[in-house]
Amino acid sequence: GKRSTPQNRYYWGAIIPIVQDGLEAVGVTMSKEQTHELLKYKFLKREFITSDGDILQSVGSTTELSTIEFSEYKESIQQWASEYLNIIVPDPNEQIEIEIQHPIEGRN
Repeated sequence: GKRSTPQNRYYWGAIIPIVQDGLEAVGVTMSKEQTHELLKYKFLKREFITSDGDILQSVGSTTELSTIEFSEYKESIQQWASEYLNIIVPDPNEQIEIEIQHPIEGRN
């Protein structure tokens, strides 16, 4: 099946802005869309070899990913972000825990 709506929200709401901040810290300013394109190009690139031996490259779409493929894509991004940008991209469940640990103050 296609990736889930929660995965999509997590991707655009957490992964993209966190990576965007990490890139900014190393001097690369990108929009959310550009960050998305960069990640796709890095991790969803496919090569096809023609009968003549030519190499054709194509970049996959995140919307076409199954939930399992999306999970692999996420892990690739997390590993790369950790190694090259020194940033932690939390898992969706970790993100929820972070929100719970910081309740809004001043509510009675």
